[in-house]
Amino acid sequence: MKIDLPDRVIDVFTISPRTLDVKLYWENIKNTIRLSEKYGYSGNLIFTGNDIYVDTWLVAQTLFSDTQSLSPLIAVNPLYMHPFSAAKMISSFAYIFGRKSFINCVTGTSKNDMQSFNDNLEHDDRYKRLEEYIEIIKLLLTGEPVSYSGNFYVVNNMQLLPKIPEALQPEFYVAGASAAAKMTAIKVGAVHIMMGKPLNEISSEYPSFIKQEGVYFGIVTRETEPAAWEFVCRLFPENEEGEMMLEYSMTNTDSEWKKELKSYAEAENATDKRYWMKPFKGFQADCPYYVGDYVQIADVIASYVLSGVKSIIIDTPSDEKEYIHIANAFKKAKEKITHTHNVSQTKFDIKFNF
Repeated sequence: MKIDLPDRVIDVFTISPRTLDVKLYWENIKNTIRLSEKYGYSGNLIFTGNDIYVDTWLVAQTLFSDTQSLSPLIAVNPLYMHPFSAAKMISSFAYIFGRKSFINCVTGTSKNDMQSFNDNLEHDDRYKRLEEYIEIIKLLLTGEPVSYSGNFYVVNNMQLLPKIPEALQPEFYVAGASAAAKMTAIKVGAVHIMMGKPLNEISSEYPSFIKQEGVYFGIVTRETEPAAWEFVCRLFPENEEGEMMLEYSMTNTDSEWKKELKSYAEAENATDKRYWMKPFKGFQADCPYYVGDYVQIADVIASYVLSGVKSIIIDTPSDEKEYIHIANAFKKAKEKITHTHNVSQTKFDIKFNF
């Protein structure tokens, strides 16, 4: 779905749930793509990394081929692809399908995976490399010859054809919780992706900088709060093995994102009962979850919208019932924005396209 406001459009993306099951992996992706189009989302976030089973760009091509309206939010890491090759893929999709791509630029993977590539850059230096990477892609997509001399990339009179129209130019995202991630997003004009936070922190922290921010979280919601909790506890049961895997993964990463989430998981935040870290703690999800009835989740969505968020990424099971429940929460969010917060319909004309 998209949320159309007078001053901006809020793109809402889904993400296929993580799984190590070889059979379920592709089934989940296909279901997520199908349901995302049916319920009018902007597109899907597509992972990258050494541990994915299907190449990111092939998933993006499937999304374009199987849908009429979706756009992929493609995770791109300089570790895996030269900026010319990434620009060529973006240009090819625009040329073939007549739709733009969203590009989620990331810098890290596990320390072990970086070592396998002999990539020894420190955390902040990887963001400096990412800045150059995005700058070169943007220049190449103008169709003009590009010469660039940076600390990490040097290209001479490189040209990418055909030039893609302005309307099909990609929108860039930068993921990460660190100051380096935020600064990189600002420098290249990208949307900065952050993790969802307890609701009391949204109102106090976000309004000062969220105008070019995206937020990533999971949702489980039902008509009643007990029903939501009953389902989510079955969906994410106690998982001691997963907790051990998380502890190991924390020794194998320098991600500020994961460190921040780990601190929330250890705190077992008591100020917002909707904010649930067990899926992350059990190595079953990469983000926090909000759990509650339609009105409670609507309050979360409305808080982000009113704070000025640019994009929302939702982790949810690839089951149609969940998409229906989430749609109900978004409808309640519209009511809350236009009535509870005393924002007039003419000033805040929101269209949920589902």
